[in-house]
Amino acid sequence: DIAGWRLAGISGAVGFVSALLLAPALSSSSCPACPRRECVPRLPVSAAAPHVEEGGATTAEGGLLLQQWRTHQGPGLDRWELYAQHYVDHLPKREVLRESGARVRMLEIGVQSGGSAVAWKQWFGSALYYVGIDIDQRCAKSRAEEDLVFIEIGSQLDEAFLAQVCRRHGPFDVIIDDGGHTSRMIRTSLFAMVQDASCLRQDQGVYVVEDLHVMTRCAQGYCRTASDVYDIFGELYEKMNHDYPAGQGPVSISLYRSVAFVHVGRQEPLVRLRKGEFFHNDERSINDKNAYDPSHWDRRGLVRRA
Repeated sequence: DIAGWRLAGISGAVGFVSALLLAPALSSSSCPACPRRECVPRLPVSAAAPHVEEGGATTAEGGLLLQQWRTHQGPGLDRWELYAQHYVDHLPKREVLRESGARVRMLEIGVQSGGSAVAWKQWFGSALYYVGIDIDQRCAKSRAEEDLVFIEIGSQLDEAFLAQVCRRHGPFDVIIDDGGHTSRMIRTSLFAMVQDASCLRQDQGVYVVEDLHVMTRCAQGYCRTASDVYDIFGELYEKMNHDYPAGQGPVSISLYRSVAFVHVGRQEPLVRLRKGEFFHNDERSINDKNAYDPSHWDRRGLVRRA
């Protein structure tokens, strides 16, 4: 009857939902009775990605830097929390500096109220030689040359000024661009210094660009289009694979949400490894006839259809 049919339907639906809910708990690598696809265990989340604490820290050092920023007092400090772990991953390690007695030279574009200078000095201690540049004369109050904190007043758009700072204080182990954030400013200072051995150490230097999310805020004057920002790193990547002289230049570009790290060092020659027997490569004849003809591609690199 109709009532019995409805009851059976409800019972079946409940059973189906229950099976879906219980399936993850029942599946394992030792389930010979289940279909082959269902027997394959899923990669545990812990193995797929590191544990991320609030604020993005995944290591003890990252957590320490983040905590230092959160408890900062004094001159204004403006940071995105997710930067902490990235900085720990990419900047010189404090334990190495302590053991070797080495010094890290840092140039930061954008001093503002001076909180960043204080924070980096707290992090690296006496091992840090800090130089900040800013266009605002008021930033000079952050100078503490007896503690190796130097402030130079000038614009990141002035390549002659940048070169003067490098000659006086460089070469730097770390350069951080936290300046005006326009695509023109980012481009000018990066290409003026990342290739200059008097500015950035060419054996193991790192160049950092913060606040790259401005590429989504072109209406506020940071860029004309988003590509004004991200094309900078595309051009750098092209150079990295093509025309840097004497085996020195960028060896890696790490792009994260809002921040990028460019590592500079010795570029080893590409060594191709080919082993075993190959059949003739016919991919050009097998692919679409326009696949290797850029004149037929659209702006995304896809073949235009007639």
